Amino acid sequence: MRTLGVTIVMALILAACGGGDTGEEAKPTVPEGTTGGVIIEISDEGGFVPIEFNLQRVPRFTVFSDGTVITPSREQFTFPGPAVPPLVQHQLDDATVADLLAFVDDLDLAAIDVLDLNNAPNVADASTTVVRYYDEAGEHRLSVYALGFDGPGADARFAILESMIATLTDATTGPGDDYRPERLAVFVQEASFLGLEQSRDGGAWPLSTTPDDLPIADDVHSLACFTVEGDEAEAALSALGAADSVTTWDFGGVGYRLLARPLLSHQDGC
Repeated sequence: MRTLGVTIVMALILAACGGGDTGEEAKPTVPEGTTGGVIIEISDEGGFVPIEFNLQRVPRFTVFSDGTVITPSREQFTFPGPAVPPLVQHQLDDATVADLLAFVDDLDLAAIDVLDLNNAPNVADASTTVVRYYDEAGEHRLSVYALGFDGPGADARFAILESMIATLTDATTGPGDDYRPERLAVFVQEASFLGLEQSRDGGAWPLSTTPDDLPIADDVHSLACFTVEGDEAEAALSALGAADSVTTWDFGGVGYRLLARPLLSHQDGC
């Protein structure tokens, strides 16, 4: 199916270019969309994970129409993790972008609004793999629970999605460039709710938005969230850059934990 998809995509490209040998390598065409240039996103959602992991979780791959792909750095998966998950940027070549568009075609994503597939037995702690494709019609979402734990008679699209992920993994395995986000979702939590035996003292509250400005929930997690961008996001990145997930900050004699999630162009805040 993948070979057929590549053939279809390249045939359409050549037709758009007038066909024949132009002396230049044909470039893949991509939808313009309205998501800040994002065309494909693959994420892992759900599963039994610590609350801070879910709060800070970013997509495994975010692919833009110019071939840029942004992924979380491996540092995100250490413990204690960073207060702001670092992101890495790679540049895909035209052949890899064409392969990704072929996978999109093989999955028939453009014809899907929302489709949730589950052919696996219940797997403890398993997450759901979600691929989103964006074009002029909007978002197309396909999700697969416990991808890789397929039961008998598994949908053929499971293997296609695994191959798509493998292609992106291969293309982003080497060193990339650090990506500095322009927007952040910042989460605030009273340290008394953490139950941590060890924490690091970050010092005085470092941001212009303070706990007095926030409706901190009175529940087991005691959480509040606010979104920052521009100069305020840059200030938050500078203040939290050396902090980790157990760093606490003092405001009015009360300790608070600050965690942040980078936001890309197509993502909402809190």
